Amino acid sequence: MCEQLSLIEQEEDVLVLEEEEVITPHQSEKRLLLKLLSSKYFNKEAFKNSIKRVWHPNKALSIRDISTNLFLAEFEDNRDKERVKHDDPWAFDEHLVLTKDVLSKSTSPSLRQTSGYEFMIS
Repeated sequence: MCEQLSLIEQEEDVLVLEEEEVITPHQSEKRLLLKLLSSKYFNKEAFKNSIKRVWHPNKALSIRDISTNLFLAEFEDNRDKERVKHDDPWAFDEHLVLTKDVLSKSTSPSLRQTSGYEFMIS
C-alpha cells in the first residue's frame, strides 16, 4: 500500500531567511531546504549531526536552523547535494525529512512546490 504526502496550507508559506541576505544563483545551486515532518520534540543538534553522518558528503556541509522543523543545508560541492536528492527520501527518528531546492535570490526558500513522496507502510 502506498501513500502520498502533501503539504497542508500552513506549510506552504514562503520563508524569508534574513532580509539583508542575498542568495546568488551559484549559492542556491548548493542549498537544500529540509523539513522534518514531526510534531514531537526532537534534538536539533542530534538531527543535524545525524543528517551529516548519514549523507556523508565528500566536502563540507553546513546545516542551520530556520524554524522549529525547518533547516537550510549548504553543500560545498554540488555533487554531494545531487546525490542526496537522488537518494531521497530520508528519515530521522522514524520521521520523514522533506528536501527542496532553494531557488535564486528572487524567490525565498519555500516547500510550496515539494512533490509527494511514495513509501510503503508495513
